[in-house]
Parts: sequence; C-alpha cells; structure tokens
Amino acid sequence: MVGQRVLSLLLESSNVDSILYIGRRKTGVEHSILTELILSEFLNIAELKDELVGIDACIHCLGVYQKALTNVLEETSPNLTFCLFGAAGADPSEESSITFAKAKG
Repeated sequence: MVGQRVLSLLLESSNVDSILYIGRRKTGVEHSILTELILSEFLNIAELKDELVGIDACIHCLGVYQKALTNVLEETSPNLTFCLFGAAGADPSEESSITFAKAKG
C-alpha cells in the first residue's frame, strides 16, 4: 500500500527522471520512466547488482531484507540517499491524526 503511493508520487514528480522498481510482482503501471524488475526472493538481491549501479535514491517500502539491499547498494551506489519506510509508529486502529501512522496501520 505505501509502496504504491510512493510510486504514484514519484511518477507525478517533474524532478524524477527514471524509476527502477524492484518487487515481488508487477505493479500493473505503465509509464515511460518506470522500469520494473521482479525478484521473488529479496535475499537474492545481489543478482541485480549490475542494474543497481549509480542510483541516486532508494525508497525501501518492503520493511524487511533491507540489510541485503543496503549491502549491495553500498557497493554499487555508495552516494545514494536511502529512505526506509518501516512499521515503527504504525497505528493499527487507523485513527491516528498522523498520516504516516494511519497509513501504515
């Protein structure tokens, strides 16, 4: 859910030149700046090492396996900005006034 919203915002931004999406399944979104790579097992992220060279930013919405990803990115794109969307602070009641807590809940 969060990843879909992040993707939507990135596609709408005039500041984004290209998006490399790595996920377990296709997004169903067609866009000229979007490239999708399907990886059923994220612990095998090193298989995509060649595709992860020179990335400016990574927005990680999966919440797990970030260590495997950060290890590869540290080698292939050491100057990138890494943003992790985790479940910390999520409000399962979905009644929080804080949008992030409500959305993650």
